[in-house]
Amino acid sequence: MGTYCRECLQPNCATCVTAHDNCLTCSSGYFLYGGNSCVDTCPDGLFYNTGSATCEGCVDPCNTCDTAADYCTSCNSGDGYAYNGVCVANCPGDTYPEVTGICEDCPTGCSLCSDSITCSACESGYSLFGSTCTNSCPVGTINNGTHCRSC
Repeated sequence: MGTYCRECLQPNCATCVTAHDNCLTCSSGYFLYGGNSCVDTCPDGLFYNTGSATCEGCVDPCNTCDTAADYCTSCNSGDGYAYNGVCVANCPGDTYPEVTGICEDCPTGCSLCSDSITCSACESGYSLFGSTCTNSCPVGTINNGTHCRSC
């Protein structure tokens, strides 16, 4: 029996081996997943390893990761909140725990907040007016050093 070329059956597969459905390398913009298929985005729990051009697993406590197996973008249930690639039990000062399990930055000027719009303390140069931080108190109020108070 003679040798002949067959097109790879897997979508976005550049080269295949043995069977024409076992992908070895992927077309540009795609990378190996599961050993024989090509994807443009790794599924949750995996990250794209640029060195091997494959999807590889995240390590505990990461639920999802990015750029490395231990750079968490979300944490396993009960393992806290993702903050700068690590899982923390509580979000640090100028961040708040988002419902997605990520520590998000407080609004500008806010040093302590409970969500994206509610501040309870302000950075230097800002004053608390209601639940927002402002760099100048509104008309009819005066800055007492940390808060805007009615005149």
